[in-house]
Amino acid sequence: ADCYAFPHALMQEAIYESVISRRRRVLHRRVAAVLEKRASRGSTRLDELAYHYRLGGDHERAYDYARLAGDEAVRLRAWDDAAQHYENALASLEALTDDGARTAEVLERLAGVAWRQSRAAAGKQYAEESLRIRRALGQQEEMARLLRRIAALRIEEGDTEGASEALDEALRLLGNSSNSMQLGAIYDDLGRLSLVRGDMDRAQTLLIQGLSFASRDTQTAEEVLALVSLGELSIVAGQVSAGVERLDLALALLREGRLPFERLARMYSEGVTTLIHAQEYQRALNWADAAIALCRRQSVVGLDGLFRAMRAVVLTITSGDEDTLAEVTAAVQDLRRTHRAELRDALRMLGFIHRARGELDAARRAYEEAAQLGARGRPVGVALAALAEGHAAEAVTILESALRAVPPSQPLLARQLLPYTVEALVAVGRVDDAAAFVENSAPLPDARGGAAQLSQALGLLRLAQGRTAEARAALVEAAEEWERIGNRLECRRARVALLEALLSDGDITEGLSLGRRLLEELGRPLLPREREVVRRVLRRSGVRTRPAAPVATEDRGERHGLTVREEAVLREVAKGRTNREIAQALGIAEKTVSVHVSHILAKLGCKTRTQAAGFILQYNQASPG
Repeated sequence: ADCYAFPHALMQEAIYESVISRRRRVLHRRVAAVLEKRASRGSTRLDELAYHYRLGGDHERAYDYARLAGDEAVRLRAWDDAAQHYENALASLEALTDDGARTAEVLERLAGVAWRQSRAAAGKQYAEESLRIRRALGQQEEMARLLRRIAALRIEEGDTEGASEALDEALRLLGNSSNSMQLGAIYDDLGRLSLVRGDMDRAQTLLIQGLSFASRDTQTAEEVLALVSLGELSIVAGQVSAGVERLDLALALLREGRLPFERLARMYSEGVTTLIHAQEYQRALNWADAAIALCRRQSVVGLDGLFRAMRAVVLTITSGDEDTLAEVTAAVQDLRRTHRAELRDALRMLGFIHRARGELDAARRAYEEAAQLGARGRPVGVALAALAEGHAAEAVTILESALRAVPPSQPLLARQLLPYTVEALVAVGRVDDAAAFVENSAPLPDARGGAAQLSQALGLLRLAQGRTAEARAALVEAAEEWERIGNRLECRRARVALLEALLSDGDITEGLSLGRRLLEELGRPLLPREREVVRRVLRRSGVRTRPAAPVATEDRGERHGLTVREEAVLREVAKGRTNREIAQALGIAEKTVSVHVSHILAKLGCKTRTQAAGFILQYNQASPG
């Protein structure tokens, strides 16, 4: 065959336009026919066939190949290409006589692709249009599937009422006597909505029913949905061992990947959150790591940011890893850029990490932005920031209301709020009200941290009542239990309260030892207000305190405001390494390196990486040894 080469694309375009349209269509069909023969030998791309048949006017074949090209792009996780191919398939269908079934099918596929592209609004429109067509065709099974997708999108938006209506309609369409494999998932979703609303009895009934339906299908892992939800239900009810056992089994099933990705992602999110509440930190990290790996395998835009933020929260609680702020900041940026609904949850996590670091103004800003996006539980985060600032009156209003609103069927959540609420009530002089909350606290024999939370609340109460020996014993117990669990943040709070109890009890020697340990050995983990409380208590007892020696901070690289990790990144920058090379060398995400570099340039007043590298060389020359 003759071949032609063009010195410029415009020349090729000019010659192409000079051919009359009818002749062009004939040529495109001929090209397509040749490509089809080659396709039998596996040498032609589906998108080329779709292109030539579309321009050749053969809309039936153009539709077939565009749909197949879209399916192939989905398999390769090439979401932008998949969306374009499916749109081309829809365009070809417009020129054909179609009852709507094929159009509805393509629209449904576009809805799934849009979700992976972080285009939630477009995904919802595709799903609703597909549902409208399915209604007209009377396709009940397909309608139920779309209603489930629409319900999931509404849950992401915080519209639980709209989600419940969609699921109820799906259930009516299928009927309890149906053999549909969707029933298990529908009952599970309804059970989850009841769980969110605090109706534990109805939630358990629906979830068990969902598990029963899901277990009929041996070809999928739909039962994992009910296992995760039942695990969460058990944990918030205080039956932590049973809940964790269910979640362990669920993770094994989730890793098999036999569920639609959208449902997998949701289950991972709920699993990590539940395990953090249960103080099962290593398990929470395992779930978060598995979710991050899944998101990256699926090439879903931005979603791994949610799980990176969750991972940062766990590390902040357990290890004090100072990379966590950079990691969660990068995650928030990714979610903000992709406009994902999960941004509100990541902002709450950003607020938590700022609060743990004592950056209370920044914590408030993050919580407030999350509130504007409809985040659940926002007032509690604001209250804890206010309490850390010493604004007990503001905190007590929110915390007392939140604690009273927790249903009796969710004692774990109530126990987690208890120490903070008691601290706030005591600070405003309402000791009797604090005592009432402690005395009415439900028993939690099976919850990690449950004993520590109650001991901490009791210690704060007894200290306010002047019963210092009892306060001391309770706070020692709380601190030891927090340390055993691995929650360094709560352990620190218990030790600060214990210091006051020791000195109030007249034990100056032990109080001095603990105070110095808090100020010097723990050092950075103390919040600014906690550090001041320690110094004030020590001074009140006649113990003089002094700030940390400046040499220590210079040795840490903080003379210029750099953290240890930022200094490590800067040293790698000075070696001429790229962000990707630095990420590999330090074992952190490339996005985290980018955030660190931005912070370094801002702190050093540098405009370029070269200028910053010059700083580290000067720093090394000035350092002894």
